[in-house]
Amino acid sequence: LGPSVWAVSDGRAGNAAQVRAVLQALGDTRRWIQIAHINGESHRSEPLTLTPRLPWTLLPADKWPSPLASLPKNQRDLLTPPWPTIWIAAGRRSAALTRAVR
Repeated sequence: LGPSVWAVSDGRAGNAAQVRAVLQALGDTRRWIQIAHINGESHRSEPLTLTPRLPWTLLPADKWPSPLASLPKNQRDLLTPPWPTIWIAAGRRSAALTRAVR
């Protein structure tokens, strides 16, 4: 399969801007897929915005006992295999989720 990229942030303006800047620096991922003539099975063309809920947000992200449980159900459903080739994330709240999908 071709490359797949997931860009993740907590939706805060600064974190989202960093994720978008990295994507832009890499070039449009749709172009990679078109050049390869193969669609990556898990490719997402739009950045994911994940919004952890209370009480998890009161704790440092590395102390979350179950990072995926911190998300609303509809967002948990987005984080399922097949996993991406490249995972780009910004923000401390995305760190626990990055570890969970690793």
